[in-house]
Amino acid sequence: MSSFYKLLVTPDFDSQLRLPPQFVKDHAEILPRKATIRIESGESWIVKIERIGQHRFFTEGWEKFSRDVDLKVKQFMLFWFDGESGFRVSVYGMSGCERELSVLNTWGGSENSEHGDGQEDLTAKSVSGDEDDANIDEVRGFRARKQWRFRAELKKHHETELEVPGDFAKATGIAENGRIFLLTHPKSKKWPVFVTARRHDKDQSFAMTVGWNDFLVGSKVRIGSMILFEFLSNKDNIIIEAKVVKDGKKGLFSPKKRRGRPPNFSKF
Repeated sequence: MSSFYKLLVTPDFDSQLRLPPQFVKDHAEILPRKATIRIESGESWIVKIERIGQHRFFTEGWEKFSRDVDLKVKQFMLFWFDGESGFRVSVYGMSGCERELSVLNTWGGSENSEHGDGQEDLTAKSVSGDEDDANIDEVRGFRARKQWRFRAELKKHHETELEVPGDFAKATGIAENGRIFLLTHPKSKKWPVFVTARRHDKDQSFAMTVGWNDFLVGSKVRIGSMILFEFLSNKDNIIIEAKVVKDGKKGLFSPKKRRGRPPNFSKF
């Protein structure tokens, strides 16, 4: 399953969205004229793909989708193409965490899960991570367990630590445990990393510190890479998948010597 991402910054993102030229080139022979865009709750929309000038855009149907899920400027979207006519979509807020979207039909409306250009009044609901049912989701065709995620574009100054969104840290147990394992895919090496909590007046922040640089260097992550962090498990240890969704164009991160007493990774 191929994928691409889009940062919503153009003035007309809520009425049409351009597909990346390289994605269009790679899938020119199988790209449909009409696509089904589906969110994790199972709701779907039919959207046209049209050629405008030298580019392909999501057009008719996109404005309704944008309105129904309440897309905002500077939000970040990930698209997974199934190779036929379907795109699975995830939306991330400016906090870096995924918005858990559920589209509610407040007037009953049609039983058809694919929203066309009908007159149903649909409202998008963002499910917060601290609700009682935050870990279980009734879905059609996707994972039955909600996934906590956030993404980060790695700069040079991230080579020794990276901030973890507070809601992600609290919902996954990182805030209490302080230790995680990072891996780049389910069968790769697990890298032990400490997560440090810091107090700022009444606020609290979290950052991956000791072990983070070892992960970057050992996994050969490049500066400028976009990483999608996804919570996998906290049954025995907290496991986070750190998947490179966009490879950086700059050099590799350099190893850094630790200061002070070496960490006791035997506690993991």
